[in-house]
Amino acid sequence: MKQGYRIISIEAADIYRHEQENGVSIGYKMPENKSDAYFRLFKIYLDNSLDLIALEKSYKRVCRKKFAFQDKYENEYTLAVINVKFNYTFKPEEGKPVKIKELREHFYENGFYLDGIHYVRYKRSAGSSREGKCLFIDERLYKAMDKWSSCGLKAQTDLASWESYKTLSLSSIKGTVDIPLDGILFVPDYKSTFTEEVISVELKDGKLIAEQK
Repeated sequence: MKQGYRIISIEAADIYRHEQENGVSIGYKMPENKSDAYFRLFKIYLDNSLDLIALEKSYKRVCRKKFAFQDKYENEYTLAVINVKFNYTFKPEEGKPVKIKELREHFYENGFYLDGIHYVRYKRSAGSSREGKCLFIDERLYKAMDKWSSCGLKAQTDLASWESYKTLSLSSIKGTVDIPLDGILFVPDYKSTFTEEVISVELKDGKLIAEQK
């Protein structure tokens, strides 16, 4: 069973600092390839999930490269998605600090470059929002993965719920089961009323009274 892949987890303030030093079109410069500093950036796991299965297929079809690579211990890594954390402001040596809200708006709108690859905002669950983090994806994969995640649906008014539902496919799984379309039944909601004999406890004249009803 596939356990998942290690992915980069990095602070937005660090990406912004690299943009100021290297230019936006270059963005974040990774440490020397395959060095200890390089591998230390891969801090979290992207669990095996429905999203990961679709992501691998899209990457091989669009990029025509190997989805992952290994270190000498056979740990597997991928650069298809990156976890960006929004926990700190950017404080330049001179000038006004860039607040977390401003960093979030900047990267949500523009994405960023890392070693020549442009990443754009991908998914953020409600829990991730509270923890100040968001997944960004290789821009070449975004269109295919966004279409797959949406399942042919479109957001209406409750965008917060829509974002949460789209991240459900990132939930960790042990395996998959193929279910034919004609094996799925959709049943509309109905309001049903049932009558049962119960012991009802109610407040009457300041006292709790138990009665059979």
